[in-house]
Amino acid sequence: MLSTRRARKPAASLAHPAAIERIYEIKGRPEGQPLPVLVSSIDALSHLVHLDDAIVPLLDAFWPGPLTVVLPAATRLPSHVLGPGNRVGVRLPNHYIAIEIIEKAGGAVACTSANRSGAPASATAQAVAETIGPDLDLILDGGVAPVGVASTVVAIDGLTPRFIREGAISMVDVIRNWDEVVSSK
Repeated sequence: MLSTRRARKPAASLAHPAAIERIYEIKGRPEGQPLPVLVSSIDALSHLVHLDDAIVPLLDAFWPGPLTVVLPAATRLPSHVLGPGNRVGVRLPNHYIAIEIIEKAGGAVACTSANRSGAPASATAQAVAETIGPDLDLILDGGVAPVGVASTVVAIDGLTPRFIREGAISMVDVIRNWDEVVSSK
């Protein structure tokens, strides 16, 4: 299990289901709460989700960054990353160290914040070390992480966005971008 301090994310390769289960154990995360998947590029999505070409401009507008998009899974993925309807939340983070690590782990990792479930997120490597550090295999210190607003989460059902959580990107901005994409078709 790896925690990148700057990104505050315990992460596990999708190829290692036992490591993904450790995330649940370490955090005390409820079983029915799927983990999001961080990817290293839009191209890495091709083996994870059914990606309609209409969605790519939305990803281009907000990735890398704090937009999690929930899409139908394309392949057999670990059950801990799948939500209702065999769907998975994916995001391309905006940090070069995280992207490099994700790429080295096969282009996608299951992840979540580096804290016990329900506890405040940790902003430093020291804070992670003091809370869940003894349970982790490695902690990378990339400096103080910005603590604040979580990612915006939107599910794409056909050509209709459905907001699950408003976060760092406003719904207005996502809808404006989405409307431009749909109207250009």
